[in-house]
Amino acid sequence: MRHHWAQPISALAQRIVKRELVHVAWHAQILIPLFQFSTDDWVVRPVVRSALVELRGVFDDWEVASWFAQANTWLSEQRPVDLAVQDDGAVIGAARADRFIARG
Repeated sequence: MRHHWAQPISALAQRIVKRELVHVAWHAQILIPLFQFSTDDWVVRPVVRSALVELRGVFDDWEVASWFAQANTWLSEQRPVDLAVQDDGAVIGAARADRFIARG
């Protein structure tokens, strides 16, 4: 990340605090899944940012990470993590639908 970001640790910390990244705390460490980054420039994929906007405030950090990792009914039982590089609209729509249901 240093090749693309001037201060990668600070940039990651800011994104974690703002909940702009999928992350979980585990045994006093913060785990950040790589699927959410474009490997060309290490920018968070737009689809992940948009899905997080939908899910923020409804799901906690573990629930968000699980949401991306588990099969989703709205995505024909595919996982959002697998579709995040193929079908942005479907992933964002699924996040929106799950937010709507979670809020009641």
